[in-house]
Amino acid sequence: LPSNRKVTDQSESRMDIPTTVKNKALVEKRREQIVLAAIKLFSRNGFYKTTLRDLSEEAGISYGNIYDYVGSKHDIFYLIHEYLSDRVFEALERAVENVDDPVEKLRRMVRAEFNVLDAWSDGILLLYQEGHVLESPFLQKFLRKEHDHVHMFAQVINEGVKKGLFRECNPRLAANLIKTIVDGWVLKRWDLRGYATRQEAEKLILEMVLVGLLPERIHGQPYPLTLANLLSGKRALVIG
Repeated sequence: LPSNRKVTDQSESRMDIPTTVKNKALVEKRREQIVLAAIKLFSRNGFYKTTLRDLSEEAGISYGNIYDYVGSKHDIFYLIHEYLSDRVFEALERAVENVDDPVEKLRRMVRAEFNVLDAWSDGILLLYQEGHVLESPFLQKFLRKEHDHVHMFAQVINEGVKKGLFRECNPRLAANLIKTIVDGWVLKRWDLRGYATRQEAEKLILEMVLVGLLPERIHGQPYPLTLANLLSGKRALVIG
């Protein structure tokens, strides 16, 4: 996985939305304020019922100044996708730093994906529910980012298949199905909340993915799918 490449591309693409402010750092800061306000208000009130005045008040930016950073609510919706994509790509790239084993890479990527989606569930659900508001060329950029996202998983799965660590499969198909399973924690939260904890969901998703992809034997030996394997790569703070 190319270090930091996709994250950099995403930050630069946000500048495709016109701005009258030349200070890029300030633009990034103000747009983050707007994005966070938009996720909250769009999720609560809906895209069409939320006004730019509502957003400016929630973001702590004057109504007149908000036009220095965005031109419309459609711009803001695209910025939400860019912002959340950054969070996902950053988490995935950190997850596989200095990791060579494809099985461990996939395990960490699934866990990272799950954690980001859980933390930003309101924004992710918003993208699914209101994605139709995106206009071209933003819709095409949106789809390209999704393609790149799935490709990261497909690369790791393909690597594992070639090394005999995963069973023979269609890496692209497997990557899309994995992403769909993880996304289900957000998309089905209306039914799952109160019936499953995030820890339970994360563990079961990892078990389903690994049991589905791992061959019965690797290099002639049974693969031990134990709790220790499922906890591999997880960080913990030990005190005392």
